[in-house]
Amino acid sequence: MKLRTRFFFVLVLTVAGGFAFLWFVNSPSMVAQDLSVTNMVFVSPLAPFRSPITAPTDRRVVSDDTKWLFAHDVVDNSYETMRSPADGFAPPWNRTSDFMIGRVVVGIILPESNGATMPSTENWTSGEISFTVQEITQALQWWTQQASNRGISLEFVIPADHPLTVATGYEPIKMIGLEEPFGEAHIWVSDTMAHLGYSDPGMNYLQRVQQYDDDLRRTYHADWAFTIFAVNGTNDGDGAFAPGSWGIPNAVVVAWARRPGPYTIVNNLSSIGANWSDKFYLDNIIAHEIGHVFGAADEVWADGSDCGTGSECTTKFGYLSVENQNCDRTPQCAIDRPDCVMRVGDLVYLCPYSTGQVGWRDSDSDGLPDPVDTVPQLTITSYPSNPSSSHILSYSAEITDIPYPTTQSGYVPVSTNTVSVQYRIGATGSWITAIPGDGAWDSSYEENFRIAIFDNGTYTIYLRAINRVGHTSAVTSHTITINSSDPVYRVQLPLVLRSNGTSN
Repeated sequence: MKLRTRFFFVLVLTVAGGFAFLWFVNSPSMVAQDLSVTNMVFVSPLAPFRSPITAPTDRRVVSDDTKWLFAHDVVDNSYETMRSPADGFAPPWNRTSDFMIGRVVVGIILPESNGATMPSTENWTSGEISFTVQEITQALQWWTQQASNRGISLEFVIPADHPLTVATGYEPIKMIGLEEPFGEAHIWVSDTMAHLGYSDPGMNYLQRVQQYDDDLRRTYHADWAFTIFAVNGTNDGDGAFAPGSWGIPNAVVVAWARRPGPYTIVNNLSSIGANWSDKFYLDNIIAHEIGHVFGAADEVWADGSDCGTGSECTTKFGYLSVENQNCDRTPQCAIDRPDCVMRVGDLVYLCPYSTGQVGWRDSDSDGLPDPVDTVPQLTITSYPSNPSSSHILSYSAEITDIPYPTTQSGYVPVSTNTVSVQYRIGATGSWITAIPGDGAWDSSYEENFRIAIFDNGTYTIYLRAINRVGHTSAVTSHTITINSSDPVYRVQLPLVLRSNGTSN
């Protein structure tokens, strides 16, 4: 049973501690081969389990009436070559949601047709906007609660100026669902991004959204970002995009997402389109799709699906390459939990295989999930001259957080842990943070640093890198003599008495 707890819209949801889409078709003539024209397509029906695909006799896929979830992985091995040497192992600009840990910016874009290219039939009202944002917020709240229950640090940030109502010459709900070559959504996505200022002709629709997400990530000093395109379908009424997806006349989709990222697309009546009679189940669909955005697989059996023929229980997904052992298969996988959100879309349970696929696995039980259980490395390429004629010692160095490795196709090793350099004078001194070369320790890759010693003399200086979770590199040391005639200014602050007579 679904518990309906309502939440008001908040800008920040915090706790401490591809291509997936929903669709239905009313044609019993569609068969498995129609759905397997590309090896990037995975299919599974949404509860109640109904499918036109022939299934094992003891499975619960029984009728011609269809509700579906699809997953379509974005497998692009060129990501490695796109990584800038200046970024070290920081995620490249086009990797925006590899694992669900840390600070995540969520852009909410509401396309608004302006009639420039096709007739405008939908117009967002304040009530529709409030409802849609409420359902998005509840889906995010559900994931933050799941993270909190497992001691995972996760924060979703909705920018203060979002949701953004952005013009487009098209009416998205009237266009065939999915992107090229199976639909028309790439047209209005690209047009919407152009109206938002992302109109580089050298970028396709996907790259424009990736660039937008990366800009959000940098603006809000976040680890990840993704966009939710929420389409208005009130007047259209059926909760589905125009038929014709996959080139099948009666096939329509109601929601989908890229896996892993950079976006998900829903409409404000998606849950009605999925034959959930109550529109207030939109948060269920959004929560399921968010799982796909961060790499999670579907878990219901259907031929060609994440857990169908050709995808056994041992098929792996996500940055950590975790098996899909809650698949609804025969013979049964390791567990059988039909209430997992990635199997049926309900907000009841999140199975351990789905948690691993979004990055929530702690292999060594040290309290840190694997993707952030990393160690920094300090490489000094040039020490200050010895003896030094300056009290400010400048080091040329590279400080890199070494990422947790991934073996999953289409992923590259990345780290979101920031790094810094610490030093101490003598073997027993206190560790002090050095001065960053660019003014801020705010990345998983940094270059150069400085330290200040204001008294002349000979010192042994110990140096190490440290990352955001407190892991340190090997310690290195060197001895230097400072013999400087530069003036040293010391400021003595006056004693300040509190009103209770104590000093500060």
